Amino acid sequence: MRIAQRTVSRNYKASLNRVLGKRADALRRSEDGLRFKDLSEDVAAGARAMNTQEMRYAAIQQKNTAEELLKELDAGWGVMGSMDSTIQDVLEEMKSAAGVRTEEKLAAIQKKIGNLKEEYLQQLNTQYGGKYLFGGTNNKSAPFTVNENDRLLFNGVEVSKIYKGQKVGLVGTAADDAKYAEDSRYYTDGVNYYHNDGLYYYDGNKQPPEFSADLSGFSADVKAATAGAATDVASKLLMGGQAIQIWDGVKWADANPITSNATGDFTMNGAQLTADLVTASGADGVKIGSDVYTVTDDGTGKLSFVWKGAAASNATLPTALDTSDAAKKAAGSPAGPLTVSITPGANAASVENIAGNDVGLDMATVPNTPVPYSSEIYLDTGLGLTVDRGAETAVDPRTAFQVNVIGLDLAGHTGFVNGIALDNGAYDQQTICNNIYDMISEVEKLLAPGYSEKQLDAMQMQLTKMNDTMRMSRTDVDTRANSLESMITRLKTEIDGMEKLEDSLMTADPANEAINLKDIEYSWQAVLALGSQILPSSLLDYLR
Repeated sequence: MRIAQRTVSRNYKASLNRVLGKRADALRRSEDGLRFKDLSEDVAAGARAMNTQEMRYAAIQQKNTAEELLKELDAGWGVMGSMDSTIQDVLEEMKSAAGVRTEEKLAAIQKKIGNLKEEYLQQLNTQYGGKYLFGGTNNKSAPFTVNENDRLLFNGVEVSKIYKGQKVGLVGTAADDAKYAEDSRYYTDGVNYYHNDGLYYYDGNKQPPEFSADLSGFSADVKAATAGAATDVASKLLMGGQAIQIWDGVKWADANPITSNATGDFTMNGAQLTADLVTASGADGVKIGSDVYTVTDDGTGKLSFVWKGAAASNATLPTALDTSDAAKKAAGSPAGPLTVSITPGANAASVENIAGNDVGLDMATVPNTPVPYSSEIYLDTGLGLTVDRGAETAVDPRTAFQVNVIGLDLAGHTGFVNGIALDNGAYDQQTICNNIYDMISEVEKLLAPGYSEKQLDAMQMQLTKMNDTMRMSRTDVDTRANSLESMITRLKTEIDGMEKLEDSLMTADPANEAINLKDIEYSWQAVLALGSQILPSSLLDYLR
């Protein structure tokens, strides 16, 4: 077969171009240090390198976040140390007041304690990087404020009403005591049982307090002494064993609604009773014990009472009307439901078939209302964050890291120190504040000539226990900071390993590339030498 010069030239130039391409690739790898320029050159290594790069980027972001959180926790830990010092100063001032009776010295101690209280409040509202350290999830405004009565609020909720865990039962009832006595997940404040689920709640009581009583099911048959003649009966309404009274223009008098019928026998009902009571009370309302209420009805027999003031505190519902507290009932409290007694009037021979009497009260409360902005914030530790735990929906702390500090764990709340139970004689959980700020306020008010040293001792004992609990929270923050440091160390090690893997997948070996380039140079010279034998001198000179 005859081989044409054109065929020889074409094949030679193809071989020459391949060698030139390899030479160019070798030069490029020697200059930029990368094993390949396009993913298609090494798909397996390129895919592994891309996956490693994504993992390294995620680890770097997690490490940077953890480092910032560590700085935040360190700042919080330092502030808690300052809070501890402030409380210790308050305790020292309380000790210095022992035995003091002069008004001037007590006033000086009061002023110092007042200044320390304000300092403590400022510490609770410390910011770091534009974020409130102890505000839970609240970054909008100062989480801790005080109301007009100088009571501490957390995100708008009075701290003395906040408890940890859901309220689930009453102390003193046989069933509740048997159910919760041996379960460590429950605690008590001496009145209620709480299931400690780690969340914060309060009773969303309406202000002013409200309650209602439903007489829509009440009925009584009135029998007339003379058939067809007008008949009437007088009623008396009692709540908690106390008569409901109306203002007669001069004094408070028992309300005695009169129900009448012009044609003999009739059946009276709750709607008639409630309508008569509301009409008789007018704008003055009704009085029960020492409390005055505005009263309304819905036309069917349901009464609604709204506290107006008088001699009661607007912060609590009247205890005499609280029919839900079994412990108070057992102690002989006058708590009790709404009852109706009926006295036959003119031409009424008897009242029979009374039904729907002894009606319980419905307090207008919303128990177990979550406290705003009191949630925990978690950081994924890289172990696969889990949010399902049995029947609950919650973050599994074994797979995440809590990064925020909720100030209630520092300031106090119901159940803060074993249910606030103190063995100190007359001063029990009901008269001792359940948070540090309110406690300091009470100490400040107490220190006047003639103050009770026994009460001051009880307050000092409680404040010391509260501060010990706050120190435990500080220790917890320190433990979490140590965990973050360990996490950062682990992430740094992982990042270093991924960088080495990524480097091995994408970086060319300089020594190998130098040898490879020299081999290609030999090939290049060999091809040129071959060309001198098979190509015309003019073409070879051109290629040279």
